[in-house]
Amino acid sequence: KVDSVRWDLGDPASGADNYSTAFQVDHEYPGPGTYKVRALVYNKCIADTSTTFITITPDLSVQVPDQIKDTMICLGDVLQLNARNGSSNAYTWENGLILPDRTITEAGSYRVMIMNDCSIAVKEFKVSYDNCPCSVFVPNAFSPNNDGLNDVFKPATQCYTRDYRFEIYNRFGSKVFSSTDPSRGWDGSTGPYPQSTGTFVWTLQYRDPNTRKMLFQKGTVVLLR
Repeated sequence: KVDSVRWDLGDPASGADNYSTAFQVDHEYPGPGTYKVRALVYNKCIADTSTTFITITPDLSVQVPDQIKDTMICLGDVLQLNARNGSSNAYTWENGLILPDRTITEAGSYRVMIMNDCSIAVKEFKVSYDNCPCSVFVPNAFSPNNDGLNDVFKPATQCYTRDYRFEIYNRFGSKVFSSTDPSRGWDGSTGPYPQSTGTFVWTLQYRDPNTRKMLFQKGTVVLLR
């Protein structure tokens, strides 16, 4: 029969709480790590020592990313979602998809379940669509001199446009720039060769996501050096 015990809980930073003479001990460790716990046990005149190690791992519970929530987007837009977080390793959407990435193109109610070996998190959310402004503004001048101001010429849109094509021509009718990517603009060069100061003609086509109509615009821009 054990007469008494003295514990060293392997957490010296806790001061006096690192030691105890109770037969059963509760101790709150400060965080992840490995702690060496030693018990000095007495039975009359006989003493014995028992040692073990306690390993505390970081919290691996999964959480649903903040971007997965009730969302309203513009007609014609798509919603790109990614259910990954630092500890997740399995995913199930309401339609049976088991990949973390999801592209949503329709209004409705959705559900995702995110899992790892320790926990499960579930989120239900709704996606709705609405008409959004879709005006397009095209500047009439730009100055590609690398000063950080008006160095690139491109339309500015308020919405997600499909079937987009933006083209620029010089005064001889030769095409100097073309893009189907709304985020890409013209830097005033054709290949490695900068264009000279002058007036250029641009054409723009895109499909309005609200009306589904194909729209065309045309104008001129002055390149300043």
